[in-house]
This record gives sequence, C-alpha cells and structure tokens, in this order.
Amino acid sequence: MKRIFPKMLLFVIILSGCAGTDAPEESVTVQTSTAAETVTTRVTTVTTTVTETETTTEQTYITITDDSGEFAYSGELMEIGSDDCGYMQIPADFVRYVETGSESVLQYSDPGGKNIFSLERYEDIDYETAAQNLGAYLGRNGLHDVSAAAVTIAGMDAIQLHGSYDEDCYAVIWLIADPADPTGSYYLSLEFDPDHRYMMACTSTFMTAASHNDTE
Repeated sequence: MKRIFPKMLLFVIILSGCAGTDAPEESVTVQTSTAAETVTTRVTTVTTTVTETETTTEQTYITITDDSGEFAYSGELMEIGSDDCGYMQIPADFVRYVETGSESVLQYSDPGGKNIFSLERYEDIDYETAAQNLGAYLGRNGLHDVSAAAVTIAGMDAIQLHGSYDEDCYAVIWLIADPADPTGSYYLSLEFDPDHRYMMACTSTFMTAASHNDTE
C-alpha cells in the first residue's frame, strides 16, 4: 500500500506501505500548518452511532456503523485527535507514529503498519476546492480509478475520493466542510486491505474540534 499523507495546500507525501510493514522512510518537505500541540489517545467505550453493546468480564465491545450502514465494527475503541486535526474513534489496537516533517498529520496504523487512519485540517481552502485539487493529484500519482462523490460524514458535507493501488490496497479520502469556518476543511483518509474494510465504520465517529469540546 502506498501511504497518503496530506499537506497544506494539498501537497502530499506518497510512501511505500501496504505491501510491507516498515514505517515511512522518505518524505517531501513542504510548508505545513502549525503542528498539533496536544494529541489525545484515550481508550473509551462511548461513541456515536452505537447500535449494540455487549459487556464481558474482560472488556466492553461496541458496534458502530458508517453513515451508509454498509460497514460495521465491533470491538474496543479508543479516541484519537486534537483541536488541530479533529477527533474520532478507532480500534484500540492501532498505534500512533510520527513522521519527521509531517507532525501536523495525525496518523495511526494497525500493528503491522499496513492499514492507516490519517487526520489533518487545512487552513484557507474549502472542502470542494481541496477535493478537486487532491483528486487531480492522486490520479497522476499511482491511485487507480479515482472517483468522487458528494457524501455526508457524521452529518457534515464532504467530498469522498476513492481509488485503489492494486486489488489488495484501497484508499478512501474525505474532504470535510468545517461548519465553524467555511474557508477551511478537514482531511480524513483510510488506507486498508480487504480484511480491514471495517475501518470504514469509524468514519461515523468523526467530530470537529468545536463539536468535540461541546461534548466534554
């Protein structure tokens, strides 16, 4: 899998990934927004769009679904995020890594390093413009059959970009409108193999910084 890491004004880093388990080894240096000062990783059993809860003596499992209802995940969740990137719930066994030069991008992968969540926020570029620019870039840089669609993510307007690197590596990216600032946008991307399609369910838990802080 090739890893997609967003950068300000839609410069991106394309790194080798899905076929291997190594951490990123190279990057392109570009100007980025200010890196998040505080990143939280909090194991929790509270999330949005909860459809079923089952408690055992060992841990609490929660079932979540994406907005389309096509993907579901059951298991222990943890909250990740920051005020700079937004917040969401992901499987509790994913781990964080920080790539030098990409500190503003919040990245978590499965223990094998092949399946990846990425969060970022863009300043001064709305979600529709961001999606147009990024879609054109990806189509020229290894992502096959790129398609775009207007969708909603956790109730917010978004443009979804979808494509694949090969039959075992998929990328789905959302550029999400920021309700508090229409001149900015959030970036959420998932890269996964066929066994990790359930990661799509986690998109229903995405929250902007303003929404997250209102719930605390």
